[in-house]
Amino acid sequence: MFLQFYLRFFLSVYALYLFFNRGVAYSFLAEINLLVGLLLAIRYRRQWSWVWDRTMILLFVLLGINLLYVVRGVFSYPLLDVLRDSFMFQYAYFILVIALLRPLHPQLMRGLAQLYFVFPWVVVTTQLLRSFIPGLNEWVIFGEIPLLIYKNGDMAVHLLVATFFLIERRPNVPDRWAIAQAVLLFYLVFITATFNRGGMVAFVTGVGIYLWYLRRDAASAYLFRTLRALPLLLFLVVPLYMITYIEDATQGRDTGLGQLKKNVVSIVNRDSDDQLNSNVLWRLAWWGTILDYSISGANFFQGKGLGVNLAIDDGIPLEDDKLRSPHNFHLNILARFGWPVALLWLTWLFFVFRALRQPDLGRSRVAVLCIMAAFIVNASFDVALEGPMAAMPFWIFVGLWFENTGLRPAASDESTASKLK
Repeated sequence: MFLQFYLRFFLSVYALYLFFNRGVAYSFLAEINLLVGLLLAIRYRRQWSWVWDRTMILLFVLLGINLLYVVRGVFSYPLLDVLRDSFMFQYAYFILVIALLRPLHPQLMRGLAQLYFVFPWVVVTTQLLRSFIPGLNEWVIFGEIPLLIYKNGDMAVHLLVATFFLIERRPNVPDRWAIAQAVLLFYLVFITATFNRGGMVAFVTGVGIYLWYLRRDAASAYLFRTLRALPLLLFLVVPLYMITYIEDATQGRDTGLGQLKKNVVSIVNRDSDDQLNSNVLWRLAWWGTILDYSISGANFFQGKGLGVNLAIDDGIPLEDDKLRSPHNFHLNILARFGWPVALLWLTWLFFVFRALRQPDLGRSRVAVLCIMAAFIVNASFDVALEGPMAAMPFWIFVGLWFENTGLRPAASDESTASKLK
């Protein structure tokens, strides 16, 4: 009974972060969701089992080290700053929540599929509202961030998730709705690629791994045949994109094939655009600084710890002090924890993604692994997994991976879930 109620709450919170992203970042609903889930996991600890392997053990070693750094940090920095930085790993406890919900995974995946079917329609609607009612761009409900402001990198990864659900035909909608969904998703991919190169690379990486893995899968041959319809999809989407005008005054970019071309070219050609290059150079300068001071001394073994504002401590010139960490999750770990923990993190990633060497994962589970890879790529160019907007869904999909659940759970799981209703 309690788990059924919690699942509804869980999906409601997920929907808010999926539909509004940064606008609800300071609602702290993700953290409340995690806390309630952990309390229930403790309450029902005898009713769920955990499969311990070295990948899971290594992750909990990282979580244990993180707790030790919290204790260390409170003696030097404000408690709230320490806790805020510690959540770069704390969100990983969502995997325990997913383990708790194991009997309800079919219902969970069905709920997520429905949310991701609605997702692109909500995004397009909010963009239209922002265009026709400019005052909505300043509409704030939680914290200081307008409700309808969305991080384009996160959106690109969510578009990938929605694409995989569409491929799996979840939910099972009529063909005309599936075609409309494909057009809308592809259109939004163009929009996000215009404003965020990291998100574009994350989306392409996820799709690329997916197609590469399934290239020899006879059961997925039809999927490759459907790619023949790609020119028709471009024929529908490109004119729609060309009549769209969205301006981003902060980055100095607006929609158009010219800007899209610059973004793509700038990934391999550093002389393509001064504005785009400046966004790359300050990141490279900060990353180089981190690598430099992490090579020797105390920072090599233990890093700078939690609670310190890395931007200020590293001497990075910024307009305000809201940015505390570099736009790279891995280097953030290196800067705060030192090389031993950074290498443990990279080893954990290796243990997870080496599963791609297995020939019989199944298309649905491969999709989950590709989603995780896209989140990691996005977090390599942005402050993503440090906050709930990307960290909550990432660790939820990690939990689904560990629990051997794909986008389409097995029939045996469906029957078990039906008995719990």
